[in-house]
Amino acid sequence: MRAFPMSTIRRTGMVMLAIAAVVIFVTGKPGEPQPATALPTPGRLVTDYSPATESALSDYRSNNANAESAPQQQVVNGWVARDLLTIQTRELNDALRSLDLIAGQNVAIHDALTTRAPRDDRPTALLLILTLAVVLWGFTAETRTDRDGEPTPAPIPVDGA
Repeated sequence: MRAFPMSTIRRTGMVMLAIAAVVIFVTGKPGEPQPATALPTPGRLVTDYSPATESALSDYRSNNANAESAPQQQVVNGWVARDLLTIQTRELNDALRSLDLIAGQNVAIHDALTTRAPRDDRPTALLLILTLAVVLWGFTAETRTDRDGEPTPAPIPVDGA
């Protein structure tokens, strides 16, 4: 079996890493930023409860006019109190729903007005390739050995005097 010299393995590995780096740089570019979405349209925020209130008070007047004693007037007063509290509860529920709608629209408006650039993962991938190149260089580095098999440092060139 023929052994390849380390320099050939190093060159082949470096060419493969260079090709991978070019492919990652060219094909790994991030997409275009997402365009802003359309702003939400406000919903119906206010409901008019005047007709319901007028109806409850009209019923109260007619029932109160027909009441002949204090106990009957107490019953009529209880009915109108119940009707008016029901109207107030509905108004409060609508107001809370309106606040939720406004809060939801604020979030939607924020999301619509801010564009987020897509993440670019190329620097991370290229740094990984650089690390692999350094590791490949280190593993394929040739060392000189003397006759005993001990590594010897590379000779330092000396300028002639």
